[in-house]
Amino acid sequence: MPKPNESICSDDLRKRILSLDINRGSDIDEVSLSKEYGISRTPLREILHRLSGDGYVRLEENRRTDWNVEGDASTFASLIALRKLIKKRSLKHVVSFHSNKIHNIYDVLERIDAELIN
Repeated sequence: MPKPNESICSDDLRKRILSLDINRGSDIDEVSLSKEYGISRTPLREILHRLSGDGYVRLEENRRTDWNVEGDASTFASLIALRKLIKKRSLKHVVSFHSNKIHNIYDVLERIDAELIN
């Protein structure tokens, strides 16, 4: 199981790539990232290998590593907007689902109160 700093690093790097905080094709400075996230280079390299498998970075054997973000800013902006829309609609669905349950519980409590009074 990844340690907290490693999980934070992995999640944060994905977010930074998708939000275009990191320029496509720019070199990855392992030393700086290790210091930034408080992890050694070995776990950082494992994270980079996972990100590579997901297409976020490009690893070249015995060479440099760079951010491999496909698409342009408008593509990512569209994906981010779609993600926000999905989250918003999902949240509305969850709230409406639980709202109905809350009303049902309220009705049951009202009936219990009525029976206790009679």
